[in-house]
Amino acid sequence: MASGSSKSVYLFFALWVCISLTVCAPAWGQKVSSPEIPATFNLDMKAAERLRPQLTQQSVAASGRYARGRAVFDRLLEQAVSSSSAKFVWQLRIVDDNQLNAFSSPDGIIYVEGGLARLGGSNAGLWAAILSHEIAHILRRDWTRRYLYQKYLENGGGAGIVLGDPGLPAANGSTSEKPSADMGRFCRQMEVEADREGLMLMAKAGYHPEFVPSLHHLLHAQGLGVKTASIYAMHPCWEERDRELNHAYSVASIEFARLWPDCTHRQAEIPRW
Repeated sequence: MASGSSKSVYLFFALWVCISLTVCAPAWGQKVSSPEIPATFNLDMKAAERLRPQLTQQSVAASGRYARGRAVFDRLLEQAVSSSSAKFVWQLRIVDDNQLNAFSSPDGIIYVEGGLARLGGSNAGLWAAILSHEIAHILRRDWTRRYLYQKYLENGGGAGIVLGDPGLPAANGSTSEKPSADMGRFCRQMEVEADREGLMLMAKAGYHPEFVPSLHHLLHAQGLGVKTASIYAMHPCWEERDRELNHAYSVASIEFARLWPDCTHRQAEIPRW
């Protein structure tokens, strides 16, 4: 799944990768304003529709050994879906590989790679930590936000955006460190904002928010996340992510206790590191 045309598909959907981190990024500092999404904008849905056949061929529906993930997905959607999200197709699919990763398509399909799906196993809380983040990305239309912000940078500076590393050549052969750093800061901000909304979604659906840092630590123990700091990183590192979300954990935990006063026993399922 890492060769040929499939590689280009995964690179295209790099925005929604929520787990596989390659660098540790520092705090982003001043918050970046998110672009307004035009009411008629539909490029995200067209792109998703075009790539859906290939992604479907490379994945399977979440059933059988992954039935727990599907049940959690349905429960989260009961809390998340509103009339404004009717355009999403909402599916959970498993990619048959050993990668510890997950990503989502703008049309509402979430793809969990095999290694991460097996890590979730029968633990509903870990599945909720994985899926709530991706559901938040979809509802926020973060693919579109990133696309529009990149166009804003391109129009403002007239230089190509280098995603990930300003030392690599852009498609037009040019590089620009500032737009690359701005894009990195914007994407890290979107990741933490999706985390915050995912935490509250978990609490409302009856999954304790503590499963999120538990998942982070489990993945960190797998060796994911190099500690080389970079202002160009698309995702914050585990330590930075947990630090930025400290207040959100508390707020979501209070909401969980309010909504589910008789379900504190669920914390017994939380993995410890």
